[in-house]
Order: sequence, then structure tokens, then C-alpha cells
Amino acid sequence: MLDWIEELIRDMGYIGLAFLMFLDTIFPPIPSETIMPLAGFLSMQEAQSMNFVGAVIAGTFGSVLAAVVLYYLGRVLGIERLKRWSRRYGKWILLDEDEIERGFEWFDRNGKAAVFFTRMIPGLRSLISIPAGANGMSLGVYLLYTIPGTGLWVIALAFVGRALSENYDNVTNVIRWATYATVLIVIAIIGFWVLKRKRSQG
Repeated sequence: MLDWIEELIRDMGYIGLAFLMFLDTIFPPIPSETIMPLAGFLSMQEAQSMNFVGAVIAGTFGSVLAAVVLYYLGRVLGIERLKRWSRRYGKWILLDEDEIERGFEWFDRNGKAAVFFTRMIPGLRSLISIPAGANGMSLGVYLLYTIPGTGLWVIALAFVGRALSENYDNVTNVIRWATYATVLIVIAIIGFWVLKRKRSQG
């Protein structure tokens, strides 16, 4: 898959990168953890087909565009129809009924903060879009939290690929541990925010 991703980015440049990040959000087996570090790495090469800033913009655009598609999917279908749809077609996009339930529960507990922080958590960054749409969050508010969260994640991944440079072969291990650290940090921040909110309400 890595060879195909690299070939597409080299051949199509920013359009190919945006397309891959769109697929990453819609179809999780195509990982942004591979796509954006590769783009950052390619921006360092002498015969570069893209620059770092352009790669970040293209990657963010593709990911946000897919997030908007999922947002409208949730808005149009609603939770009950989504569950029925996942029972029939979920195996094709690796999205089952339990995952939809968890996404809605997560959104109900954390609201806007969930939209922002889950953009940096693999898997959840796609799922959170559906309850955001189904629960009637306005598109403007949704984008207000989605774009910065997505942008931070894209910049971090691209920077890892750029920083590793000639050691790009080690990117998988670096991204794996960086992802673990990111998930722990985000969970800690959300936990602190929820605890603070409960104390203020009590």
C-alpha cells in the first residue's frame, strides 16, 4: 500500500494527497499515519513535487471534506437508520452498530470538545462526524472545531516525516508511539475537562 500511496502523491501532487486524506477519513484502512509523514518526507527532497505548507493545506482539506460528508450522512439518516444501514453494509467500511453507538455516546458526553480532540485520535476522528450531524450541530460550529483539530494532526504527522528525513523507514514505529502518546494526552485533557465541568455544576 505504501508504494501505491507514494506513487499517487508523486504523480498527482496536492490533488492526490487530498484524495488520499479524503479516503483516510471515509475508509480507515488507508491510514493518515502513513500518508502525511510521506508527504512531509517528500517535501524535503531536492526534486520535490510539493512544499510543506502546501502538503498541510491539501491534507487538511481532504480530511475536512470527508468529515463534512460524514456529518451530512449523520444529519440525513439519523441514528436509527444509521444502525440499520451499518447492519447491512457496515462490513464494507468497517463500521458496525456498536461503533455508531459509541460515537453517539461520546458526543453526548463531550459535545464540542469531542469534535476537536477526536480529530487527533485514529478511528474516532471519522466516527465523531456522524453523531455531530445527527444531533443537529450546525455546520459552522462543526467546522469551527473540526478544522483546527484536523490541521494540528496533519501538521504533526507531516512534521514527523520531514524530521525523519533519510530515516523515513522508521516512521511506522515513531507514528505508533506518537499515536499512543496523543491518545493518552487527549484522554487526559477530556477527563480533566469533564471533571471540571461536573464540579462546576455541582
